[in-house]
Amino acid sequence: MALDNVSVFFGKWRATGVNVQVPQYELEVRVIGTKANGQQADITRTVRFPNVLAQFAADDLKDIMQNLLIQAVRNELDNTP
Repeated sequence: MALDNVSVFFGKWRATGVNVQVPQYELEVRVIGTKANGQQADITRTVRFPNVLAQFAADDLKDIMQNLLIQAVRNELDNTP
């Protein structure tokens, strides 16, 4: 189901005080690129999800999560008859 002229609104984010247990995933991330000085960079790190999210500032994490929520709703709507 495709939608036109879509508006999405989020209410205020607030901590509920409840912590939930979620599965943890570990993956290797490799980034290859060129630094500002022209030097090549090849960096590999093993990261764990959701632990890696703790590195983000709260406002950045909020933006990331809102985009993820929008994508989840879009996927759900696409699979709705």
